[in-house]
Amino acid sequence: MTFRWIRRASPLLVACMCVGLAAGPAAAAIGGPAFTVDGTTVSNRSFTSELDALAANKPLAAQLKTNGVKAIKTGSDKYDAAIAASWMTSEIQQTVADKDFARRKLKLTADQRAQAKSQIVSQFSTAAAPEAGVAIVNAFSSKFRNLLIDRQARLVALIEAEGGGPPTEADLAAYYAAHKTDLESGCTSSKLVRHIETRTKAEAVAIKKQLDAGADFAALAKAKSTDTTSGAVGGELGCLVEKQFVAGFQTAAEALPLNTVSDPVKVATAWHLIEVQHMEYANEKGQIRQAIQEEDASKFSAAFTKELAAAKIKIDKRWGKVVTTANGIEVQAPGTKPTTTTTAAPATTAPAPGSSG
Repeated sequence: MTFRWIRRASPLLVACMCVGLAAGPAAAAIGGPAFTVDGTTVSNRSFTSELDALAANKPLAAQLKTNGVKAIKTGSDKYDAAIAASWMTSEIQQTVADKDFARRKLKLTADQRAQAKSQIVSQFSTAAAPEAGVAIVNAFSSKFRNLLIDRQARLVALIEAEGGGPPTEADLAAYYAAHKTDLESGCTSSKLVRHIETRTKAEAVAIKKQLDAGADFAALAKAKSTDTTSGAVGGELGCLVEKQFVAGFQTAAEALPLNTVSDPVKVATAWHLIEVQHMEYANEKGQIRQAIQEEDASKFSAAFTKELAAAKIKIDKRWGKVVTTANGIEVQAPGTKPTTTTTAAPATTAPAPGSSG
């Protein structure tokens, strides 16, 4: 039950956007609709303004460059066709999801928005540069950043609604009781690892002083860790087994006595405070909560795929065409073939944020 960057790469938003780059730029007239979904229309002006927001993000541009993308915006009202198609795919998906959100009369909570922000940061992060997601998200304007967070939060709310609401303490305990044997057999060391990541040693030292003074590790991980994915679950990374984590982190974790917080440990460009605990319910609640949410996301995905299939979708042909895939729909850029990686239901951990604006 470990899903963290330090063990393996997180799904990357730009990986989806890099499909079919040979298609070249797409020209966009400002006027007219970009797409319509069941009567809801998003204008080319609105759609291209979001592409402009992506293009203006310098940390994102640097990350895309390492993936072979020279630029999102290639000229006046011209954009990389594959990136535009990928972003439109996510917008169409979000439009369908937002209709479901409105139909259910759901309201967003602060916790859902916090989860959404963590997920968006994770989407823009990589295994090689886990802190990159924070820099990219912070580089967006506050208006665009909040727009993305609210969209993702609506997906979180829908997934929680599919499971009957956010997991309660009773839900967590019941899940642990039902899966206790599997959890223990899957972690032969019976040791769980959690961490707090910072950009600088000074930040790590300051947090370590707070922990030594009795501050709660999980609360500080949620509030301070630049690894916002693990921070959202109290810093939990999962089971400590041989070669589970990158070398420097692994060595430090294995050397720690139980329930002892390490001094700051540098791994790549980040600093870490590490703690190893004995596997037990109280120390695994964050991972259990995530597992329940993933099960709810799977249920939502199945229902959402049907909604997508039934939706009436029209798009401006300059962006390509809508095609049906095994997982739902996607916008196929001019001159390319459909990918096999489209996620029909916008899940809480992987898809590109979409829009209905």
